[in-house]
Amino acid sequence: MRNKIYAAIIVLLLIISGMMVAIGGEAKEGKEIDESVENKLETTGLADSPWPSFGRDEKNTGRSPYDTSDMDGTEKWSFETDELVASSPAIGVDNTIYVGSQDGNVYAINPDGTEKWSFETDGWVISSPAIRDDGTIYIGSQDGNVYAINPNGTEKWSFETDGWVLSSPAIGDDGTVYIGSEDNNLYALDRDGREKWSFTTGGEVRSSPAIDDDGTIYVGSNSNNLYAVNPDGTEKWSFETDDWVISSPAIEEDGTIYIGSGSDLYAVNPDGTEKWNFETGGSVYSPAIDNDGTVYITSANGVLYAINEDGTEKWNEGAGVSSSPVIGGEGIIYVGTDYTLYAVDSDGSGKWSFRTNGSVPSAPAIGDDNTIYVGSYRGQVYAVGGEDTEEKILGSLSNYWWLITLIVIMLVIVLGIAIAWRKKKTPTYQTQKQQRFEQQPKQQQTQQYPQQQTRQQLQGILRQEESNQQKERWTAKPNQPQQRQVQEEQTQYQQQHSNTCPDCRGEMKYIEKYESWYCDECKEYK
Repeated sequence: MRNKIYAAIIVLLLIISGMMVAIGGEAKEGKEIDESVENKLETTGLADSPWPSFGRDEKNTGRSPYDTSDMDGTEKWSFETDELVASSPAIGVDNTIYVGSQDGNVYAINPDGTEKWSFETDGWVISSPAIRDDGTIYIGSQDGNVYAINPNGTEKWSFETDGWVLSSPAIGDDGTVYIGSEDNNLYALDRDGREKWSFTTGGEVRSSPAIDDDGTIYVGSNSNNLYAVNPDGTEKWSFETDDWVISSPAIEEDGTIYIGSGSDLYAVNPDGTEKWNFETGGSVYSPAIDNDGTVYITSANGVLYAINEDGTEKWNEGAGVSSSPVIGGEGIIYVGTDYTLYAVDSDGSGKWSFRTNGSVPSAPAIGDDNTIYVGSYRGQVYAVGGEDTEEKILGSLSNYWWLITLIVIMLVIVLGIAIAWRKKKTPTYQTQKQQRFEQQPKQQQTQQYPQQQTRQQLQGILRQEESNQQKERWTAKPNQPQQRQVQEEQTQYQQQHSNTCPDCRGEMKYIEKYESWYCDECKEYK
């Protein structure tokens, strides 16, 4: 029995090992395929992650596909840097959060709020990260460099410009990195950090580029212009405004470009002509576009505006707003103010608010678990959310199906061994009955089994008397006829009193304690 159990365990372990090797083989094969594709293609595009860059996508719509309506605004954790955080977080495919700080570092933060690594630059990091689909992180610094950082926090390459790099990078479908510098240029860099081309504007480029479906790059400049640049670096057109264009453009599905300049929001047609403009009471920050075409903007007068596609005002709410808005999948707007992160319904009513330790200049980012990440002037990065739904929990568990399967198999093995061991150690009912009977005093045995005990005692007494009589005859000095008679009787007695059971013909054993024969097959005394 024990050998069978061991054999079963070995078979199960071999099966489990085979499963793990198969899983590892599939992962390895997938990695090789990815590397093969990467080697064939010169570059690859933006990461397919919850929030890979400023504005979340190439068009800078600031719109998340994830439903955040079940979030209640409770703090999950906060992460401390040494200076203010104006950089907007980006989220990788493994849910690592990347963000810059004015302490000169780029931080990688684990989903539980612990530090994964930090990468040091020689200047403030106000630029927001952008993540390529191979995991490379691109970001600018006040030291004038554009950095490419490996997923493990080591430097891949750096590209030097002649001015501060406060602009956030955009990544094209072919993997080209576009980023502005205060040296008045928009740069296009390849995957190895080499300059493909540069486009000179008439002023500092703090605006973060947006990329349309046809590859056109849109970017603002302090020359009071919005520029449309072809993928080869030539100018497509320029649109003049009345003030600096620090705001980053956002592109609607129909190709309309929205850009803030001074206190105005401009809607520009794809051919560079003005569609309409909307005036606010202060400098306009970067816009966000909802699925229904509503454009949300904030301005330096502390007001959040909702604007219809035709340029008319839908509603406005004043709450001392200090950051660009972002939008959840169900239409909830998230925006930072002085010491508060607000969640606002699409009708302008407040949903919840979260108190921070400082003003919130950073545009929020939304994770696939609906957590909202945002930075503050006091140097904290906050993770704000609420309870996960049952569906999300089950979805998370499904990612570890192989581990759950392994645990179940191991539990079955342990349970099987325990049952087999118990069966081996646990005596049968008849054995338990016999053991209890033998352990009891004779008086209790007689009381518990009176009929059986009396019969056994009588049988023992009769056999003992008969045995004594035979011994007396055998030990006497008989004559020759008597001797033959004694021998015959002795033979007959031995046959009658052999250890063969008269019922089942099985072997019996003599129990001296009870002066009786006991048959193991019949389970009774004879």
